[in-house]
Amino acid sequence: MKGYLIGIIFIICACGGPSKEHERTGLTREQAEELMQTLFLNTSHDTAHIESVGVLGTIKPREGGLFSYGVCTTFRVGERLMMTNSHCIAANTKAPDVDCSANIRVAFGNGNLHVCDKIMFASFVPPSDTYYDLYADIALFTLKTTPDGDILEADPNGVRDGEVLNLIASDPMQLPDAMGGVLRKKPCKMIYANSILQMFGDQRYAFPVFSECAVVQGNSGSPVLNEAGEVTAIVYGNSKSKADRGFAVNMSCVDVDDPRNPWKFSPHCPLSVTAQ
Repeated sequence: MKGYLIGIIFIICACGGPSKEHERTGLTREQAEELMQTLFLNTSHDTAHIESVGVLGTIKPREGGLFSYGVCTTFRVGERLMMTNSHCIAANTKAPDVDCSANIRVAFGNGNLHVCDKIMFASFVPPSDTYYDLYADIALFTLKTTPDGDILEADPNGVRDGEVLNLIASDPMQLPDAMGGVLRKKPCKMIYANSILQMFGDQRYAFPVFSECAVVQGNSGSPVLNEAGEVTAIVYGNSKSKADRGFAVNMSCVDVDDPRNPWKFSPHCPLSVTAQ
């Protein structure tokens, strides 16, 4: 598949940070595994035709021998290749080719539940709730079985300042004995922070910001699509000061045809991304 997801490494200001997965904490391993088996995704009326975006359920170890179970959003970029945020993946499974079948499930709107096979790449994300310093929050993993739906291609032109694009997100939905999401389409205006533009001196090196578009926990890893249904960015965070503002990676240097080494060094992408 030919596709270079559009964007660049960025620095995020202290007004926002990674939008953590919606999660339940303080669980035993058995409780977390039971929740993972009940992962579900419903579709809203305007996303019924979108079969390439799913809800990701993941188990993470916590202190005291307990676990958390969280949900993010993920989308299909290859036959069995999925993309999401690195912060949605448990740290103990982030090494390349690690078996992730015990920790990750993906549910699509057709009711099918897929098991993770292997982690291909997960970028290093600093342990901070307020900023990323020269790191892109991306991860690629494979499924054991091929899901339905089309593979999402990339828009080679990237995100344009002031453009209105569609964020396709799995808003979390929690039931007494299950945890999943509802797929929603959120029109979002893309803008660029002036302070970041001044820092980089070029729009190609900045990251886009959503305005008039709420990003909530569980939306991490959501694709941003243009009118042609092509991916222009991937959601990674939200604003702590403004409820209707979020952040995305404007990815111009990710080659999903090389999932073990997806970040390509070039004059337009001079900063490096380190694998976890």
